[in-house]
Amino acid sequence: MCNPSTKCGHIYFLGEGAVDKALQLNGSDVGGWNVTVKAHPFPTYANDSAILKVEGYETSLTENEIKTHLTQLFSPYGKIEGVFSGNGSATVSVRGEDVAVKAPQLNGSDIGGRKLTVLLLNGGISTVHERRKYGHHCPHRHLGT
Repeated sequence: MCNPSTKCGHIYFLGEGAVDKALQLNGSDVGGWNVTVKAHPFPTYANDSAILKVEGYETSLTENEIKTHLTQLFSPYGKIEGVFSGNGSATVSVRGEDVAVKAPQLNGSDIGGRKLTVLLLNGGISTVHERRKYGHHCPHRHLGT
């Protein structure tokens, strides 16, 4: 957590070994500044909900047919909380273990001879710090010229 007398920033490192490498920088001198690095673990449930945008299905299908097909496609990944379609795309809300990582892997799936585009809109690990996400800023002066 930043305090008013220090300059700070929040950086998220994602990927195998990234956190361990970043932690090795703790105590390093960077242009006369001593770097303090602390891990901020993500909650264990961070990937357990997802809102996905789906495009590419046959748009002549009825809303009920679209909902049925997409429910069948996504239900192995968790509980379907909603399917909303319109204007050639659908939004699917799913809750289940690691669904934000697993469900986007359905990109390119086939429904009725058509390839789907599946994009994660919301959910999973956010790379925006909570303080910035909600419009708050670190209580410090910004580095730079």
